[in-house]
Amino acid sequence: MLPSQSLLLDWMKILFGDCSEILQSTASSYEINLANYREFALKTAEISVTLYPWYFMPPTLHKVLIHGVSIISLKAMYEEKVKALEVEVNERETLVDVRVRQVLRKYLTDGQISLLLSGKKQVKSWTPEEMGMAFAIRYLSKRCYIYLRKQLNFPLPGISTLQRWASSIDMRQGLLKDVIHIMKVAALNLKEFEKVAVILFDEMKVEEYFLYFAADEVVGPHK
Repeated sequence: MLPSQSLLLDWMKILFGDCSEILQSTASSYEINLANYREFALKTAEISVTLYPWYFMPPTLHKVLIHGVSIISLKAMYEEKVKALEVEVNERETLVDVRVRQVLRKYLTDGQISLLLSGKKQVKSWTPEEMGMAFAIRYLSKRCYIYLRKQLNFPLPGISTLQRWASSIDMRQGLLKDVIHIMKVAALNLKEFEKVAVILFDEMKVEEYFLYFAADEVVGPHK
C-alpha cells in the first residue's frame, strides 16, 4: 500500500529539510554546538522512524543521524592533527632550505641558489656580479660554458643573455667597474706573477666631436 500524499510531503520535508541541514553542519568547517546537534539529529531520526516504520533507514543516514557527534569529533581531531603535521612539515622544509642555502652560498650566488631550488630554467633578472662571473667563464672557454650550463645544469645565463648584457657594458669615460669585475674573475686562475700590473698614465689625442649613447646621453666634444 502506497503512503498518502501528505505522508510523502512529510517525508520530503524531513529528507530535504532537516537532513540537509544536518549534512551541511557535519561537512562544514564552522564550530558546532554538539549538544544541539545531537538533539536535532536524534529528533529527526525519531520522527523518521515513527512516521515511516516500513522504510529501512540507509546505513549512511543512520551513521549521520545516530553517530553524527562522533563523526564531527573525529573530524575535528583529525583536522587538528593535519594542521599540526602541516606546521611541522613547513618548519622542516624551512630548516632544510636554510641549511641548503648556507652550504651552497660558499659556491653559488643567491640568484643561482634560488634557480636551483625552484627548478625553473631561468630567473627574472641576473645581478651585475652574476653576469660578470658568467661573462668571465664564457671568456675563458665557450665550450666549457655550454658544457656547464647544458650538461651539468649549472645555473648560468644563456648565451643570448650574455650578449645583451655585454652590449650594455658601460664603456664611458671614468672607472670601468664592469670591466674590472670581469678582470677580477678572469684572474682567479692566474699565477701570482701573472697578476702583476702597472698603472700607466699617458697622453692621447681625443677627437673633437659628440658621442651619443643608448641611454640618451651625449658626451663631448673633448678638447
